[in-house]
Amino acid sequence: MFDRGLIGIRDDLSLIVSDNSIPPALRGLIGDQRKRIIAPADESLRPDPFYLAKHRERHGL
Repeated sequence: MFDRGLIGIRDDLSLIVSDNSIPPALRGLIGDQRKRIIAPADESLRPDPFYLAKHRERHGL
C-alpha cells in the first residue's frame, strides 16, 4: 500500500492513510491511523525524512 501511495509516513513516523482509496475491507489491516511505525533503534536504519517527504509529494498525501 505504501508503494501505491495508499498510505504514507509523516516525519514523526505516524501513518497517513488515503481516505477514499482504501477499500473498507483493507482498512482493518491498518488499524489506528494515529499509530507510528516502529523504527529501528539504530538511527542510520530509519527512513530518511527527505524520501518520506518526496513520497508524500508524489502521491499527494
